[in-house]
Amino acid sequence: MKQTSSLKMLSLVALMLVVFPLVSPAANKKSQSKKNSDRGAYLYMASCEPCHQTGGNMINPDKKIVNSDKITSEAVFKKFLAAQHAQMPPWKTIVKSEADLKALYNYVRKLK
Repeated sequence: MKQTSSLKMLSLVALMLVVFPLVSPAANKKSQSKKNSDRGAYLYMASCEPCHQTGGNMINPDKKIVNSDKITSEAVFKKFLAAQHAQMPPWKTIVKSEADLKALYNYVRKLK
């Protein structure tokens, strides 16, 4: 009886060693995605939202962020930000890394 219970325990441990590594990367990826989304929201709220509330544009209402051709791709978005605009803060003071750029771009793309 004791040998059967030890065998069951060993089988359970072996199964856990196989299954947990498969589940962990998926959970980690979801967690990282949430962090990026939170970072994008933070950057937007801190630096963009005062003039671009709900994806709009208080300076030039005809040029909203929502459905803008400036967010068709991350490269287009980066090029737009790099061309300094008088009313906007210098983008390098907001976007400190490629990860920040990606997070901000992904957040802006979700605005409706």
